Amino acid sequence: MATGGFSADTSDEVFDYVCSMCKEQNKTVNAAKYCVDCHDYYCSDCVNIHKSVPALKGHKIVDKEVGQEGKLPMVPTERCERHSYKPVDMYCQSHHIVECYTCMAVDHRTCQDVFYVPEFVKTRKNVVPEFLQRITNVETKLQDFLKSFNRECTDLQDNKLKEIDTAKRFTKSLEERIKEAEKDAIDMIEKRYTKLNEELQKNTDNVQKEVKNVGSTRADIDSIIQNESQAFVSMIFGGKSVSSAEKLCRNAEMIKLGRRVKFLLNPQCESLMAKKLCLGKVKCLSYSFVRNGEFNIKLSSDSSSCAIYGSCILADGSVIFSDRDNCTLKLIDGTALNVIHHYKLSSKSWEVCCMDNNEAAVCLPDEKKVLVVKVNHELSPERFIRVEFSCQGISFHDEKFYIADGTCLYICTTNGAILKTISRDSSGKSMFKSIFNVSVCRYNRRIFVNDIRLGVISLDIDGNIQHVVSNDIKYAHGLTEADNGKVLACGYSSKNVILLDENGAFEKVIIKDGLSGPMALCFNCSTGRLYVPNFQKDVVQIFELEDVD
Repeated sequence: MATGGFSADTSDEVFDYVCSMCKEQNKTVNAAKYCVDCHDYYCSDCVNIHKSVPALKGHKIVDKEVGQEGKLPMVPTERCERHSYKPVDMYCQSHHIVECYTCMAVDHRTCQDVFYVPEFVKTRKNVVPEFLQRITNVETKLQDFLKSFNRECTDLQDNKLKEIDTAKRFTKSLEERIKEAEKDAIDMIEKRYTKLNEELQKNTDNVQKEVKNVGSTRADIDSIIQNESQAFVSMIFGGKSVSSAEKLCRNAEMIKLGRRVKFLLNPQCESLMAKKLCLGKVKCLSYSFVRNGEFNIKLSSDSSSCAIYGSCILADGSVIFSDRDNCTLKLIDGTALNVIHHYKLSSKSWEVCCMDNNEAAVCLPDEKKVLVVKVNHELSPERFIRVEFSCQGISFHDEKFYIADGTCLYICTTNGAILKTISRDSSGKSMFKSIFNVSVCRYNRRIFVNDIRLGVISLDIDGNIQHVVSNDIKYAHGLTEADNGKVLACGYSSKNVILLDENGAFEKVIIKDGLSGPMALCFNCSTGRLYVPNFQKDVVQIFELEDVD
């Protein structure tokens, strides 16, 4: 414990009583004496000054321990701003305010619940501890928000760099005339990023400010915590800063994070080279979609309604749909939005995935085959891959097939040889009940499967389950990779599309109205266009990324 007269402005020591005169000079010095008449505590130096004042010579000076032993009441040391010689020792419960006796007599003479602070706190032992707990709670929330904002700042910065890199890669095939367009694209990204970052920084600064304020309030109370009366007074004075922090916490809870800058390429860029170039447009990517029409995919040769069980996007923006009931693969022009070619299959097809070199692979479960087709403005069969199981879901990554047959996930070579089987966890329990879709994320090599009974399951590359999303999707049947490792999934029974984050956890519902039993979907990351076939309705709905600030 500090001794009387020692200045402790930068000390970490705890003082049970602080010299009142030193405190007026913004110094923290441990008190040694107490004046019964002044109701003040004094250090060794200040008590000598007190004794030298003629008008104060008759005052009774005692050791501060007298108050500690209960022989004198523990009274506030705070002085009234209007009457500097009087202690703030009166409390009006109606107005929740503390003042000196004179102020209280003038301003609150009609109030019925006015108390002398030392007497009031005797029956309110938990008031200050509860206030300190309140500070602890708000400090925890503020720190959590600060961490979230800092992470968001880092992610937003990484996102900006990634999208700029996207724009730069697109310009490599063009000559000097696109340099101006590249600059325009980067400026758009920078402006949108700056706007988002400024808003994020403003929120971060507000949180930091409140962290400092509540920390200061805590420090004031901690420094005189043994003096319950003064601690109560400091609590009242600090209530405003804590209330402000709590209000900020409530406001911060309403702040929506996750907005990202998205650079969307212009598919008609090459045809615009004779004019002022525009590489694309920048959108704030929060995965909000607006419906932008539909198109019909039924052919005159189709004998049944279209039952799309799989779809994929090719590098040139064209789309392949697997029409199970009509045993047909359909190639769609991503710009004209019509069927430009189709291939009649030997049996009913399920999921289809894109491969490298403009190839695609489609599952034929009844034949236990995977058909590989070449795509060059038309669909041309190349080879069959025989497997030992009824293949239904399929994805291609790193020169390997990931194929599902309902209860097992097989990792196979390009010839169909099984490299690994994923079906049971470490305890031997079956992991799946009925999986029909597979998607391997190129961004982080995470595996996603749709189990119509369990939901959307995400696994690491070794096949260990990381997340299962079931409450927000029913009869999950359809997966497509989005951007930055995120994945979109649709539910046949829930008639919705949901977004999963890069870890496989549920993020939000993307589309919940207007869908009719979707069984497949595909997303073009370059154009921001989402295709969702309506099951047995012969039409594909188109959704575009909405620019949300």
